[in-house]
Amino acid sequence: MTRHVFAMICAAVLFGVAAPSAAAEDGAGPVPGASSGDFQDCPSLPVGQKPGSWFCLVAKTIGGSIQLGTVTEQISQPITVTFAIGPTNGYLYGNVRAVPLPVPGGLLGIPGTENWPGLDVQAIAQGTGLVGKGSKPGNIQLGLKLKLAHPVLGDSCYIGDDQHPITLDLTYGRTNPPPPNQPISGKPPKPVQGGGLAITYVDNAFSVPKARGCGLLLPWLAGCGELDPILNGRVQLPAAAGRNTAIFDQIVQLKSYKDLPPAS
Repeated sequence: MTRHVFAMICAAVLFGVAAPSAAAEDGAGPVPGASSGDFQDCPSLPVGQKPGSWFCLVAKTIGGSIQLGTVTEQISQPITVTFAIGPTNGYLYGNVRAVPLPVPGGLLGIPGTENWPGLDVQAIAQGTGLVGKGSKPGNIQLGLKLKLAHPVLGDSCYIGDDQHPITLDLTYGRTNPPPPNQPISGKPPKPVQGGGLAITYVDNAFSVPKARGCGLLLPWLAGCGELDPILNGRVQLPAAAGRNTAIFDQIVQLKSYKDLPPAS
């Protein structure tokens, strides 16, 4: 194994998720237990690449929270990012699997109604194709979008999109956000029973764009965002840097491509 590849693996295992591409479509679906190491979404390698020089990593967020504007979503179900890392093309994106999470306050923003039939809104985290080096050594830049699911909101209601993502600068060190947020700290990697490393990544210095494409009240305006102003007013979006927070408790695992079963 070359020194370059070894350094890349260490960086990926210690510093989290890596660069998405268009290798596979984001999707919601069942996610296995935190220690099982589900490598089913490893992306295919470029033609001519040696499997022994590439590694598939599974970064699974199993707890924490994300605050966007005035709404804080507890991560009570796993969000899993799978990707490959190697010596030439660098990073290859595999997939994002996220179980829908209930939005606190539901459709009307009334606490306690998020599980009421007809008022429950689901939030589904998806990737945007943006990941790279963060602002400091050890940080990782990650772009996300959040789909909001409810019949009234239509099928194209998102906070962030591929062109205007929620861009995180994740660290397990200490943040330096603008006010009113105060610095917070993550937790460095440590081995866990069952394999892998436990890491807590944080960021509370990112901004959040407006929600777009929300509304089906007027069929001829479907997807045109007639409910955008109401939703953005409820969540107070766009939200400037210093008014949002992400805390991701992760389990990170990796496996060499030479140890993976052949692609079907």
